[in-house]
Amino acid sequence: MKMWVELDLNPILDKDLDLKRQVKEEIQKEKIDSTITIDLIRSLNKDILDVNALGLEDRDYNLYIWSLIDSYFVTGNNKSYELVNELLSKRKTLHSSLFQLKVYDITKDKSILTSVSDTIFKLDEYWGEDLLALAKLSYITQDLKIVKRSTEIMLNKLEEIERQGGIKSEIDVEMGMGALKGLSLININYSKYPDILEKIKYYDDKYFVPMFEFIGNKPNIPEYLDSLQVIPMLASSKEFTVFAATKDIKYLKGTIKLYKYYQEYLNTIGITKTSLRQKLWGLIALSRIVYFIEKGKILD
Repeated sequence: MKMWVELDLNPILDKDLDLKRQVKEEIQKEKIDSTITIDLIRSLNKDILDVNALGLEDRDYNLYIWSLIDSYFVTGNNKSYELVNELLSKRKTLHSSLFQLKVYDITKDKSILTSVSDTIFKLDEYWGEDLLALAKLSYITQDLKIVKRSTEIMLNKLEEIERQGGIKSEIDVEMGMGALKGLSLININYSKYPDILEKIKYYDDKYFVPMFEFIGNKPNIPEYLDSLQVIPMLASSKEFTVFAATKDIKYLKGTIKLYKYYQEYLNTIGITKTSLRQKLWGLIALSRIVYFIEKGKILD
């Protein structure tokens, strides 16, 4: 069965053999089995293909497309990719820039860059995937004006979390992960900004790293948050990129441990006991994590 869609993305681990060694050692230490991940991805993918996506509200619709395209990069399931194109042709939301840029990775159609550039800075509200789209647009175009505007937007989202006194909801986790990952991606793929790296570490260490810590045998996720959404958000969202940007292994260790916990938990309870939103975040997370582990590239 065909797997792994090869993408022209930054081969981070092949370019830095020390990072590659550290990832390999942590994977071996935690006894991570990628075949379990891939089986879960296939099961989740099969399950959501039966959903009437056009009937979903915008947030779940966006996550649905995101989960389809990221899982396609792992499984090579053309049905997923064809459905993504069909859905985007029938219904685009204001927040579809990231998915359009992922299609650009495959087609290299430069009109996509123009379309995204013309729309993304006009948004009244940003979602997590919009922040990732800003980062992706920044380093694809290498346009300094786009980089500066994108960086300002992402830093502002982190400052908003601080002003409100920390993480209050799943949306805060989503926005924080988008900002931290986006800023890290710009540092990895465009140019190093030491002051930005310090801010990444500051906000991550203060608000997100504590949730990677385990109390007993469970991650330290506040009870008022939906752990089956938040854990995959955290496990997949930013830590590989923060690790690659900062070269600090503590971010890698937290990711691998949380990923192992999530995979084992999901495998134990079964996907039938999860909500659609939980399934979608799970599919996104597992696809991104295993692609990084197996291909050494970040699905941005």
